[in-house]
Amino acid sequence: MRAQLVGLALVAATSVVAGPARAQTAVHPSSDALYIGLRAEPGVAYLVAYDLDILITDASTGISLGPSVSIAFGGDSSTDLGRQQEYLIAADFVRARLTVGQGYGLRAMVLIGAGMYLVGLPEQEHGPHVARLEDGTEVEVRERYDAALLPGALLTGGVGGDWYFDTHWGIAAFLVGHVRLDDQNRMPALWIEFGAGIRWGE
Repeated sequence: MRAQLVGLALVAATSVVAGPARAQTAVHPSSDALYIGLRAEPGVAYLVAYDLDILITDASTGISLGPSVSIAFGGDSSTDLGRQQEYLIAADFVRARLTVGQGYGLRAMVLIGAGMYLVGLPEQEHGPHVARLEDGTEVEVRERYDAALLPGALLTGGVGGDWYFDTHWGIAAFLVGHVRLDDQNRMPALWIEFGAGIRWGE
């Protein structure tokens, strides 16, 4: 009887130790994340984002690929250059993540991606302001911009992190900058996105 009790105690102790060890896995073969956050420039807007992360190397190297998409809305930005937005979708068709540190369920990453954006711009007016004609005459003008739905290409760079508090569930955050690759001046050349949320992995 005493030997059986000792055996049961050892099994229980092993389970307690093994449970946290599994929960401390920092890099999963595949995982999804859902975020809420903010977009800055032009003006601050609400943000919802999603990404899929698929490991393409061993966990110790920690290089992964996957698409990512964010939707910004509800901002109250300036009408300067007609940049007031109803919504902005930014999608990286491929986003690479390089793990730069991991341990105890935590993974720190640098991110780089490429894709496109789609922005919905309402009809808007900016002004009045003073403009100078070719002959030097100063006139007061108002600038009017038509509603538009504009696509374009972008590059992404930034940082991110996950912390798994369970074998399959964790919290996640990212901070990225998007750079447009076209001459569309109704879009800023650079805008920043921040998000925090949950990640679940296999």
